[in-house]
Amino acid sequence: MRLRRGYAKIAMVLRVSGTVEDVIKAIEKVAPPYLKYGDDPTGFQVGDRSASVDRILFCLEVNEEVIEEAADIAADMIVSHHPLVFKPVGALVASDQLSGMLMKLVKLGISVYSAHTSLDRARWGVSDALAEAIGLKDTRVLVPAEDLARFKLVVFTPVESADLVMQAISEAGAGVIGDYTHCTFRTRGIGTFKPMAGAHPQVGEVGKVNEVPEVRLEAVVPAGSLGAAISSMIASHPYEEVAYDVYRIENAEPGAGYGRVGTLAEEISLKECVTRWTQVLSTELRVAGDRDKRVNRVAVCGGSGGDLIKIVARQGVDVYVTGDVKHHAALEAKDLGVAVVDAGHHATEVVVLPGFAERIGRVLQESGIMIDLVLSKVDTDPWRSRR
Repeated sequence: MRLRRGYAKIAMVLRVSGTVEDVIKAIEKVAPPYLKYGDDPTGFQVGDRSASVDRILFCLEVNEEVIEEAADIAADMIVSHHPLVFKPVGALVASDQLSGMLMKLVKLGISVYSAHTSLDRARWGVSDALAEAIGLKDTRVLVPAEDLARFKLVVFTPVESADLVMQAISEAGAGVIGDYTHCTFRTRGIGTFKPMAGAHPQVGEVGKVNEVPEVRLEAVVPAGSLGAAISSMIASHPYEEVAYDVYRIENAEPGAGYGRVGTLAEEISLKECVTRWTQVLSTELRVAGDRDKRVNRVAVCGGSGGDLIKIVARQGVDVYVTGDVKHHAALEAKDLGVAVVDAGHHATEVVVLPGFAERIGRVLQESGIMIDLVLSKVDTDPWRSRR
């Protein structure tokens, strides 16, 4: 992996170019698209999946300056958090700002992928990065992603084929629990079947009830990967007719959801917190609450989290760190006894970019692909003066 901060070179011996499709697969392992909320436009937005990629520019959002920056450093791809295209574009007209940017990207051969709510709700995503930045420990999800459909895939396979089938469904996206992949469970038993006339069984005799040692293999699968997992399972299975079951499960995916709740290393005053967090987030903070109040339990939500005030209050939180807090939300928090620190939308999300890039780099490296990873230097925060 080659991550460049401020364009400072990090020398590497091995260098193997990848394609846009390789990068997309890596992104979607870190921030799976099934985590996105509703019809959010997370995903591939501009470019050719087969195009070669030697350098990627990571940014919070794409604008004219970011496109110029990408062109200046010869980036083949931009990976952003906020989507460039939120709504369908009816026509491409150069005089329109969005159309003009899209046309420029195509002309320059720069592809764009946006990981929006998929990165908001991912394990080690936006809110985890914010929690880490301000010094929280023992964190857990504030609002679990209970809307995500998940399934249990169960297949019955000969003992000697269990490893092959397990690998196939795992590579297709089954068996992911938190930071672990290939998570399955096996139970041995005896399968019975009677092949009828016209059948061509892998084992056993036609017209006879056969008993075969088999394994019940099961794994959790997100809805977005279910079809691929079933196809891979059938393709890798030795039987002519594959016996399998699919069950919907209700428990939320571990680590997925909006916001995080954790504790500080020690109880300190809100005033001390504000001083520290102003420095680590490199921004001015708006504070609603008694600055002499001693705080220890903290909730965070990167981006815009004013709508979660009631949920935060039920967690017994002393202070809530987020962005885009409206007047009435701050008043509500005051009535509920929760101090609020508004660090702005930009500052509470941009902290995710270094870790996001590093994780994508590691996934690519596991595939033998080494690509230049560059963090954008463009300050896209509209609320502060440009330095």
